[in-house]
Amino acid sequence: MEGDVSAINGKRAWDGLCALLVDLGAPLEVPRLSNFPTEQHPEYLDLLTRYVGRDTTPMDEIFVGVSNNVVGVPSLLLSPPDFSLQEDGAVFILRLAKINVEALDIELFMFHVFKVRSWNLILCRN
Repeated sequence: MEGDVSAINGKRAWDGLCALLVDLGAPLEVPRLSNFPTEQHPEYLDLLTRYVGRDTTPMDEIFVGVSNNVVGVPSLLLSPPDFSLQEDGAVFILRLAKINVEALDIELFMFHVFKVRSWNLILCRN
């Protein structure tokens, strides 16, 4: 009985999602790869300028960079099948279960990802 209710709720959610996608229509434009280097990319620089003073501490629960020598991190996390972690590589953890899609400021999250990624690149180069 419980499985039937779950299946019915799942079907309703799927139907609602399909109806929403139909209402949205086709995407306006397929994203294209930019020819700008990072230092000159207008949208990237605009995002950085707008969020440079904002506190991204809440985003640490969602996305964090880690050292590839972290003690206590399962080796599977650092080197899953068909992936060889180089000593100078960067490792990141994205905690999908921590994302509240209704409250997430997606631009602040993107800024945080860029900030963490940039910081790890600097550490890896040194």
